Parts: sequence; structure tokens; C-alpha cells
Amino acid sequence: MIRTFIAVFTLLFSYTTMAQSGDIESIEKSLSNRDDIVFYGSFDNGFNNSEWESGWGIQWDNRASACEIISNSFNGSKALRVNYPKGGVGPGETGAQFPIVLRDMKNNNEGHYNELYLRYYVKFEEGFDFNKGGKLPGLMGGGDSWSRSGGNQPDGTNGWTLRFMWRSGGELVVYAYVPKSENGKWGAEVWGQDITTNVEAQPGEWHCIEEYVNIGTAGNDDGRLKVWVDGEQKIDIDDMRFWNEENDNGKIGGVYFSTFHGGNSEDWAPANDSYAQFDGFVLAKNRVGVYEESSFSEALNSIQPENLNIYRNPSSGNYIVEFSNQESGIAQLKVFSLSGQRLKTVDKFFQAGEKCTIEVDLDLIQNELYLFRFTNDGRSRVVKMIH
Repeated sequence: MIRTFIAVFTLLFSYTTMAQSGDIESIEKSLSNRDDIVFYGSFDNGFNNSEWESGWGIQWDNRASACEIISNSFNGSKALRVNYPKGGVGPGETGAQFPIVLRDMKNNNEGHYNELYLRYYVKFEEGFDFNKGGKLPGLMGGGDSWSRSGGNQPDGTNGWTLRFMWRSGGELVVYAYVPKSENGKWGAEVWGQDITTNVEAQPGEWHCIEEYVNIGTAGNDDGRLKVWVDGEQKIDIDDMRFWNEENDNGKIGGVYFSTFHGGNSEDWAPANDSYAQFDGFVLAKNRVGVYEESSFSEALNSIQPENLNIYRNPSSGNYIVEFSNQESGIAQLKVFSLSGQRLKTVDKFFQAGEKCTIEVDLDLIQNELYLFRFTNDGRSRVVKMIH
């Protein structure tokens, strides 16, 4: 069994990255062996120059020259520091904007997708004035979908945007410009529609933002939107509409990097100079997860518990982990991909002699082996690898 484990592990880690565009040379170590990375964007290889424009598919930018690159990233490398001047409102006076367009990226052979995951990191620096709110990057459709903003609603033929926003107090929301759904839930709000994550960003901390879109079928309310913040799922919608007509505009065309205070009136402006940092942009065909470089190697050195069972629930398809112990305590289950990314953490208290049962959502299990690491009494064990 040990030989089989090592052989599978070695085979999986011999894959070469298939990232098509962006800053391939500086891709995170834990992502370098994945074959589903479409784009990786860090700020280690330059910014606001011709190479950056070509690699990132940049058609235009607004206030990029006002940003700076600093050595203070979530993973110890470089990050983009964006300034929001005191009294500034809108993209002309605060923040920065540029569309990251897949079809325009160097070495990208596929410019539009029916489904993709976006992950990036953002940190609002200490003293950041959230005031009434402001924009944050998010996925967008094809064509000139960045124009689906500022009150320019999509009609089902000309794209869409799913940027994020911060609201008062740092509340993080999805700010949706999507076609009106027949069910009446989504779209058609003139200035965009808030979908809250119920998370408030904490100044001085890096936050991991993840967004998944599946556009569904044209003319139907079967599109899907999922959002995770710092590894915890906060939004799961399966009845959104993205297109009424089958064309590339309705498909996923890239990321709209858009961040500024506003609104368009003076009462949205920050009362003091404020700064936010961005890094780690990834577009992938499977979920990326929170950056955690060393966890997988630590888990490989763990031991297998004897009083633990793991199996698949035939009705839901989810995975069940069962554990029993003679003493009460807290059990923790962590799920990792073999690329090293932590996908889920579950803590559960159990009574002495009672069976502790933890169910893991099948959405995590997608087209590769996964490692379950179980901890109790301060000891970690490799539980099982599952396909």
C-alpha cells in the first residue's frame, strides 16, 4: 500500500503546468503541477508595460500608472498596491481599472469558457476608509462586457459582469450585472444587484476571494454562481441567467479588475488616503482554494488511525468520515488536493463513546485524487486518498 501511495504521488507530481498565459514563471509552487490552470497573474514579472499587457490580455487601463508594486504579498512575493486618494470618487479619481481578456492573452488558445473558477487575494491596509462602498475585481463575460456597469444593463446578448464590492463596514458582496432571469430573482436592477457574502473584510489581513461561474444554457435560468471567502463557501446560486442568445459575449471572457470608491457622488469618497493590495489571480477549470504551501508535506508524515472509517454516501454522493474515541474532544478534518491546496476544514465536537460523523460536500471532489487529513488529541493522520 505504501509503494502504491508513493507511486501515485510521484506520478501526479510529474505533471507539468498547462497554464496558458500570465506570469507562468512565478506561478505558486502548489499550482505548478496542475494541468487545469488557464491563467496565473502575479506582479513579480512587471506591471504596466508591454509584456504585462500581452501576457494578461490588457486592452486598456485606468490609473494603472498611479499604482505601485511592493514586496509584501500573501505568499511573501510582490503585490499590487492601489491608492484611493482622500476625496476621490469613481474610476477617474481613485483605484484602478483594467480588463483581463482571455482572447487577447499571449499563448492562450481558448478565449471563452462555459465555466471557470477565479481566485485572488486582497488586503485593505490599516486605516482603509470603506465609507459607503467601492468596487472589487470579478469575472466577466466576453466582448466588451466591462461596459456592463455604470447602469448599462446587459440584455442577454452583450455580456455581463460579476464584480465584487465592499460596502459600509467592509461587507463583501457580489455586484451583479446579469440579464434579467425569468424567475425574477436576478438582474434588471439599474445600478447593479448586491448579493452578500455576510463577511466583513478586516483591514490589515489578506482575504482569499474565490468565484465560480457556470453560464448554463442560453435563455434559461440555470446558470450557477458560487463564492468562497477565506476557504468558506458563502454563496451558492443555481438559477441565474447569463445569456439569452448563444454567442461569445455570454461566455466567460476574463476578469474585470475594477476597484474604486463609488458610486458617483462625493459622499462615497474616502475621508483619508486609503490603500489596498492585490495578488494571486488565478483562472482555473477546477477550484483553486486557499494558499497553504506546506500542509501537504506535513500530512504525508502523519499516521493512519485505526478507529476511523471513510466511505461514500450512496444517496448524496458526498463522503462520510466516521470516528469514535473513548474520551470527549474536538475532531478536525482537512481536505487537500494533491497540489497542496486546502479545500475545506471542518471542526466537530464529539462525546466519549459516541460516533463522530463528518460529511464532505461532493463539490470538492473533481477529477483528481484528494487527501483527507484527520486530527484529534493534537495528532494528525493521513486518512485516505480518494478519486
